[in-house]
Amino acid sequence: MILHGDYWPGNTLWRNGRLVAVIDWEDAAIGDPLADLGNARLEILMHYGEAAMNEFTCQYSALWPDTDLTALPYWDLYAALRPTGQMDGWGLPAAQLQQFRAAHRTLVADALSRLG
Repeated sequence: MILHGDYWPGNTLWRNGRLVAVIDWEDAAIGDPLADLGNARLEILMHYGEAAMNEFTCQYSALWPDTDLTALPYWDLYAALRPTGQMDGWGLPAAQLQQFRAAHRTLVADALSRLG
């Protein structure tokens, strides 16, 4: 399957409440769709919170019911590796950086607990 590579709300364009485009395709690749889902979950968690991330995951699952989410904790961890050690360089205000770090820890802890 074709992956976006950096799928998150900041790379979507909307008009009248409808998705009209997904932009920023320079990281596109062939692979497991759960890679994009894991990245989107992390980004949504950092920007909008746990409830939004869970709702996004439910909507994704409803739209793609044949997708096996068993490996999602691995892909969540994979997504969490990308920003590790880099967040300090993003130029975020201290409060937002703290929020992003807390969200990152939450996703990692949740994924590890789901893996047993």
